[in-house]
Amino acid sequence: EAGSTVSLLALHGPCTGVCIDGTRWTLDHVGLEPVVGLGVSNIATHDAVTVSVESGVLTVFDAPTPPPDAPTEPRTGGDRT
Repeated sequence: EAGSTVSLLALHGPCTGVCIDGTRWTLDHVGLEPVVGLGVSNIATHDAVTVSVESGVLTVFDAPTPPPDAPTEPRTGGDRT
């Protein structure tokens, strides 16, 4: 979904040939090392985002944009005195 935050992480070892399109910052056949921030906190510019990897295991996180009426304060679960 456009506006969501998309992150790519090579959590299980190096990845090669990583591509992402439909985001603010594209990647075109780059290598990602484990837990390196190159693919973190990208913004989807289209409803469809394309991700591919030539080798390795790539973990993709997608954090949708909250609706405009969503509460901005975390819920505490009530008074716990």
